[in-house]
Amino acid sequence: MSLLGRLCTFLVLIIAILLGGIFSGEFARLGLVRYYIENVASSDRAKGLWPSSVDLSLPHWSYDDIRDGELDGKIALVTGANGGLGFETAMELAIKGATVVLGCRNSIKCDAACEKINVKVKEVQSKGKAIPMIVDMS
Repeated sequence: MSLLGRLCTFLVLIIAILLGGIFSGEFARLGLVRYYIENVASSDRAKGLWPSSVDLSLPHWSYDDIRDGELDGKIALVTGANGGLGFETAMELAIKGATVVLGCRNSIKCDAACEKINVKVKEVQSKGKAIPMIVDMS
């Protein structure tokens, strides 16, 4: 094999390793992506390189991005919906018009969460509603 052939083989190997590390999440797990974003992507010398070409300053998505009535007739299943992020997600989806199935382990907490959501939905005069469902995936 010629020197040029060996060089091409070596370059293909290096590219394969880099792509494998990026797409497998290994670089993120090792902290290399965070280092890159904090130290390299913010500098002028990295303009146009991936992932610095992604505008990280764009505003984050919020529930306000869902138009009123956009979820009318849709069904959403939210697990862990009797508290925390699950509850807030279920509340916002129901307010936006979705029928939300609350997946909870505790029936008392699930019923209480459904009641709170349905009261709020009636206050804002939305078509959404919350339905309890006991699911124990442990």
